[in-house]
Amino acid sequence: MRPEQSSEQHGVGTHLKDASQPALNEAEREELRALVSQAVEVIPPNWPLRTFAYRNPLIGFEHLPFHEAVSQAKHVLGGEGYLSTAEYRGCYAEGRISKKELLNALRSRVPELASQDRVRAGERSLHPEEILLVHLVHGIDPLDPKLWPWQLTEEDATHRIRPDVPQSIKDRLRSHAAGRDSEALYIHSLWAGALKVLDLSEDGSTGHHGHSPATAKAGGSAHAEPGPTQQRLRTAAEIIDDLTGSDLTREINEHMIKWCAAFADEGMADWSMPSRAHGFYRAWRELAPREAAGWTLGISGWDRKVEALPDRPEDALASSLHRLQVPDQQREEYLRRHLTRLPGWVGYIRWRAKNPDYPEQGRHPIDPLEYLAVRLLYEAELAEKVCQSELRINPTLPDLLERARSRDLEGIDSHAHDAHTETVCRDVWRLFHLAQFLEVRPEELQRLSSADVRSLLSWLDRFPSDALRPVWHEAYEKEYRNALMTKLISERQRTAAETRHERPRPLAQAAFCIDARSKPFRRHLEAQGEYDTIGFAGFFGTPIDYRKLNREEDLLLCPVLIKPKYVVKEEPRWAQDPEVQRYLLGDRWTQFVRHLFHQAKSNPASSYLTFDLFGLVFGLAMLGKTLFVKPYELVRTALRQWLTPPIPTKIPIEKFPEQEREAYIDGSERACIAEVLEQRIGGRSVVGTLSQEVLEEFRLAALREPEDGSHATRQTTASERLGLSVAQEHAVLEELRYQDGLNAHNHHLSVERFAASRFSPAEKAAVVENALRVMSLTKGFARLVLLCGHASTTENNPYASAYHCGACGGNPGGPNARVLAALANKPKVRLELRNQGIEIPEDTWFIAGEHDTTTDQVTLFDLEELPESHRPDVRQLQQDLDAARLLNVQERLGRLPGAPSGIVPQDAARYTSQVSRDWAQVRPEWGLSSNAAFIVGRRLLTRGLTLDGRVFLHNYDQSQDETGRALEAIMTAPLVVCQMINFQYYFSATDNWAFGSGTKVLHNVVSGVGVMLGRHSDLQTGFPFQALTTGARRFHEPLRLLAVIEADTERISRIISRHVVLQNFFNNQWLYLVSCHPTTGEFAEYQPGGTWKAVSPPIS
Repeated sequence: MRPEQSSEQHGVGTHLKDASQPALNEAEREELRALVSQAVEVIPPNWPLRTFAYRNPLIGFEHLPFHEAVSQAKHVLGGEGYLSTAEYRGCYAEGRISKKELLNALRSRVPELASQDRVRAGERSLHPEEILLVHLVHGIDPLDPKLWPWQLTEEDATHRIRPDVPQSIKDRLRSHAAGRDSEALYIHSLWAGALKVLDLSEDGSTGHHGHSPATAKAGGSAHAEPGPTQQRLRTAAEIIDDLTGSDLTREINEHMIKWCAAFADEGMADWSMPSRAHGFYRAWRELAPREAAGWTLGISGWDRKVEALPDRPEDALASSLHRLQVPDQQREEYLRRHLTRLPGWVGYIRWRAKNPDYPEQGRHPIDPLEYLAVRLLYEAELAEKVCQSELRINPTLPDLLERARSRDLEGIDSHAHDAHTETVCRDVWRLFHLAQFLEVRPEELQRLSSADVRSLLSWLDRFPSDALRPVWHEAYEKEYRNALMTKLISERQRTAAETRHERPRPLAQAAFCIDARSKPFRRHLEAQGEYDTIGFAGFFGTPIDYRKLNREEDLLLCPVLIKPKYVVKEEPRWAQDPEVQRYLLGDRWTQFVRHLFHQAKSNPASSYLTFDLFGLVFGLAMLGKTLFVKPYELVRTALRQWLTPPIPTKIPIEKFPEQEREAYIDGSERACIAEVLEQRIGGRSVVGTLSQEVLEEFRLAALREPEDGSHATRQTTASERLGLSVAQEHAVLEELRYQDGLNAHNHHLSVERFAASRFSPAEKAAVVENALRVMSLTKGFARLVLLCGHASTTENNPYASAYHCGACGGNPGGPNARVLAALANKPKVRLELRNQGIEIPEDTWFIAGEHDTTTDQVTLFDLEELPESHRPDVRQLQQDLDAARLLNVQERLGRLPGAPSGIVPQDAARYTSQVSRDWAQVRPEWGLSSNAAFIVGRRLLTRGLTLDGRVFLHNYDQSQDETGRALEAIMTAPLVVCQMINFQYYFSATDNWAFGSGTKVLHNVVSGVGVMLGRHSDLQTGFPFQALTTGARRFHEPLRLLAVIEADTERISRIISRHVVLQNFFNNQWLYLVSCHPTTGEFAEYQPGGTWKAVSPPIS
């Protein structure tokens, strides 16, 4: 029986007969693509794990004021943007939030309260502020009618003082009750008074009014729940789940997760998904008919239906929308709803689509439209099945919404409580509790007028406890800002004299990343002697594409907001050194054994034998890593150094000649072809004698895009000489194009890549000049200038890249420091800098280093090039770096859960070293957790302060920035990155299941690109619980970033006016901004709209 016939028999309309629609034309396809692009804007891009990039989960809402954005995002993305009311109240009870700042926040958020009339209760005059303050701190909320019998009989709530009434008020209430029969009678008289003033009695009868004054006003409560017609649009699957108790949304999600994980795989899977080169939709369409979905989901004719789908994903998506009869004006919202059901996977797909140069995207393209084309087909088929079999209605959105509305109205009638109980639980309950906190006596309560009662309850109606969380949050943030600003103002006044005196030449200048973890280390280094430390974005102004020695993977060492401009590659310093050959041989053998082992354990025939042979080795290794970490690490290190002894390396910076670039690219492509041909025709003598002409012919054929039907003809004469048939030749070319990436697109990328290789003479000087000006280091150079990037050492940590340098795209920053130091030491570069007004003394030498933020070990690079005259200086620097390390690890251990307390610095260093190698360690370091501020200015602003590793520090001296370009670069790059970091932590802390990644116990790396919770889940997007809290204590407080900039307000305002992103940040209060005038030391706070308000301690 055909589907439409079955539908008619069940009374379902005949819409399925015309469910299909003609193929779209190109203009309609483009319109649909634009619609999807608009719908996906609310989903933040989700980078793969290897380049974990911080981002604001609410980046799609930054055009809105912060609190409005949080409210909208809760509806769209389903995540909370504040702490719970209970947690804020706990902070108030502990003194973390003061009554003063809570009142200030209330007045700021609800300015109309000042003009509201007071209510007279006996001798007391009650102001709305007083009412709402009690409501904020204690929660004067309605009671759920379902709980009324329990409160009445089991809790005896109408005869007892509410438990959270402050003890001092309880004592006074009991003193009032002393002249009465008992405390219980006094409290019950309050209850009776609340009933009476609302014209109610305990037996359920009413007075002459017959209803509550609080509900008599027109319009009802300001926060009435939306009726059925006011609800946000839901998908057809969600409505069906609600109507029938089915699980269609989960089933759709599970199938999409399965297909996305298979398609996105980057080498983890033993068997790769076929046909990925043709894109997600076509690959799915080729495989889906052979999956068991038709049987497991109960979809009849599944294989036939998939095979009948249009060739274009746009046409397939349009067909599903047509079948579901989604109105044109609601399609964007409907698609957005589907996209937000799996925001992690969709965010990753969106990132892939926006980065066509990403190698995997070039080989296996995917975009949100293809994802939706597949997802909505599942929904349309499942909706049809359930609507026909259970609901007996058409599987269309209008029919489903109509059925849902009818059901909701029936539910309202069937679950309604009597009017008396509703009024008691809503109004009497609140008035009764309010009277206790305000110490209103029963007789005073009964004398309240109807208008007074209406005013009291209307204030509470307007602000349910949940709606007051923005007030709590403003006060919560203000307390930290007050404390920091008080420190800064005091320090600025203390060091005012330093601005008038030149300091002696320091022993060295050390530029660290602005990373908050560097600040304590800098403080300890400065304590060792005359050191000047500098904060600068950790990529040091050198956006490079870096390839480590003997590796094929390219690391993009720059902020994710920009693309690398230069390509560099690590090489042995002395290529002919025997140790180099030993290293390269050992490294090749190591990689070969790893590859062989991976193949053996994943092959069905050899996997059992592999574990039988090596099970004991794995068991001993596991035992060592778990129980004997230090001895195990010593053995592993010794073995590694024996196989691959450390060798000196360099990063060449001189530009490649053009002919050399072309020869290198062509040679690499021919080598790839030779390897493929050897695999295809291995054992034939001809393989070893392949001429360059044969390889070149195959290379040119692979670079040509195949025409329709071209696979039926021979593309090369060389294939015939090699004895390959036309089909075999076609298979070779397909493998080269789609598996090895040897195609025209990637060839073009390679040409561009090598054109950017290394630095031209003009680029060298420009890079160094820009870096020095932005870090305000244009004069007063020391003999040594240390450029210190940073990295982190952790084991068994999927989020390892998040602990590296954010300015380097989640990678170590050492290579960037090495490149800038090498450039700055070039005599010709210094000559050009002199022409630009930057005089670097001849005795100044730049050295590169890398700070391990887990162990605080600093490694110095390229000391082979160090002049003999500077070696004593470097030895002294190394000693002082070691001393700073010992002091810093001892300080950090005080904040690290589980660390021993009261130990000497040497033991602390040994402990952090062990933690960095412990594969069971869930928290080797805190990372950037607890970050709260970004200070841009001279070091004297913060030199004497202990900031607890919570502040990003960037050097800036307005006197060295005449044009303001350096400050503009800081505000539009490092500040933006810090905002992204701040909100990644912020929202991970406020709702870890929606914006974070839950607990590490459940983490499961999938496809090499992300983390799932357990076997099947959405791709996680933020930090786990363990990176934010100890369980009992919240280490990261979700605070919006406070930016303090030492520059005049006019300069800052001009920069803001030129950049929309900064206008969104500050006018919409995503960030707070304070200016410190570099000459007068006066502080001013930026106000939305562009005005400034003077600041004095404490900030008000």
